[in-house]
Amino acid sequence: MNILVLTHRPLYPPVYGYSRVITDTYMAIADKGHRVCIVSIVPKKKVGQKNLDGLDYIELNEPLKVFLKLAITRTLLRLGKGEFLFYHLLWLAKTYASQEVVENTIKIAREHLGEPDVVVAETIYPGFLAEKVAEKLGVKHVVRIHNIEAQYISSLVKLLKKKAVKTIGLLEESVLKKACKIYALSYNDFLTVKTLYGNINAVYIPPILISRTPMQEDVLEKIGIEKNNYYFYIASPHKPNIFFLKKILECWIHIREHGYKLVIGGSISPIARKLLDKYTTKENNIVIAGLLSREEVTAITKNAYVCIAPHHGHGVPIKLVEALQLGVPVITTVNALNTLKGLKNKYNIYAIDNVNELCEAITLLMHDKELYNKIKYGAVEFSKELDHDKLASLFINEIYQIIR
Repeated sequence: MNILVLTHRPLYPPVYGYSRVITDTYMAIADKGHRVCIVSIVPKKKVGQKNLDGLDYIELNEPLKVFLKLAITRTLLRLGKGEFLFYHLLWLAKTYASQEVVENTIKIAREHLGEPDVVVAETIYPGFLAEKVAEKLGVKHVVRIHNIEAQYISSLVKLLKKKAVKTIGLLEESVLKKACKIYALSYNDFLTVKTLYGNINAVYIPPILISRTPMQEDVLEKIGIEKNNYYFYIASPHKPNIFFLKKILECWIHIREHGYKLVIGGSISPIARKLLDKYTTKENNIVIAGLLSREEVTAITKNAYVCIAPHHGHGVPIKLVEALQLGVPVITTVNALNTLKGLKNKYNIYAIDNVNELCEAITLLMHDKELYNKIKYGAVEFSKELDHDKLASLFINEIYQIIR
């Protein structure tokens, strides 16, 4: 089967969540003998292409007319400090479906893939483009949703929240109702999209992640940690993550003689260093690991005693998925329970109602070995539901159902 995948933003340089969900999905599918070409429409002059373990990734530069049209909304976006994000995304979805982009996309697909059997839009924003490309080629198209976009975009807009919900909601409904099938990464989003937009053909398939863990001992030795002897928090420097980080550090500094280390990684690391300086502590049981490679993240996650992976309300937290896939106990927030079907508090995960319960959760799992072992066993069992090979087969079977 030949699969053409469309995205509305570049996958490189890799952004941990969005790009990894896409690349891992289609690497897993390519491993099963299917051909995949990912076309990403980008506004930059220098475009590139890569072969990623059997799949082609091609960047398509925005045609001049499209670039000039979007320059207006990009300017508004900067001047309005994000308030016009919904308007820009609406305009982007429409202009990316222009005749020139459609023709250029088909040309790339035929050159690198041959004749596609199906077209997949990653998120709703290349949805109109996927529809037109599929129509030209005489094939079906599907959309994979990473969030309920009407909810997610409204959370980023302050003054024009109602307008954002209405605008993106109408766009979302239009795109999803025209698709032959909707893939939802989150179980909660799967239920929500059917409630919001009526009788549409939606299916829930969790994020497909490929977690390889070579050279684990070398990674742990490099950072100065030992297996099952540390808590791990990795995050980007968004406000909710920073707030969570402060609570973790405040808790950790006041816990004494527990024998565990706290490892902090990712782009939030510089903020962690500043906070430690502010707290005037030189705790030797706190390790700031900094930016980590994908392999290092996986190795540190797999060998952690506990991972801390809060969910801030939209889509699926990828760090939570990876920890569960590796069978590691996770402390998360209660709204994560509905993101993956089958999660149960204090059975295969530990969920807190609010951040003020975080310190209690951290210390409880240190001392209550019976509860810890119960959650550990549950996480290992749940990891079977996140096996990338199993999920890739499910994804492929769902496509076969609509193209036969």
